[in-house]
Amino acid sequence: MCVFIFSVTENLKNININLLQEDEVKKILCYQNKFDRDKRVLSRIFVESLKLNEAWKFNVSYSADFVSVVVSDKHMVGVDLEFVSDSTDRLTAADVFMHPKELVLFRSLKEQEKKILFFYTLWVCKEAVLKALGTGLMIPPHTVCLWDTQPFKDGWVSLDGEKIRYFILKSGLGCAWCVAAH
Repeated sequence: MCVFIFSVTENLKNININLLQEDEVKKILCYQNKFDRDKRVLSRIFVESLKLNEAWKFNVSYSADFVSVVVSDKHMVGVDLEFVSDSTDRLTAADVFMHPKELVLFRSLKEQEKKILFFYTLWVCKEAVLKALGTGLMIPPHTVCLWDTQPFKDGWVSLDGEKIRYFILKSGLGCAWCVAAH
């Protein structure tokens, strides 16, 4: 498994939409926001440049000015990268995506910084795990429990009969980043 991260603005000069297939270009041009189009084009060009054959699996995540890509020739993979945002209603979102056991841990935290760290790190872990499973958010995140007693640890989870391993690559007040594979 290989994981990459790069800045969109630092790589804008590498964006040439003509390097992509016409059907891919049509999909990307439907994005309303130019920066979102740039992120998508850059990630697709990057994946194409790796010259992966059909055996390789990949997944992409975007947040702020960054794109993260994970590739593997052995496993289904998922990645999620999130930068902390003041616009996120963490309390409402926590009720939607946290398992009841995770909510107990989250609500027991007294310091706001720890709550923010817990929220974003758990979010990226769940999203990476569900992407690696191939379902994305089709499985309601609140039905999946990653941290019942020990938060901020890499781990394993069994979902739909599949064992998925996840690794926290970054967990800090600026951002959280996780990859998963099964």
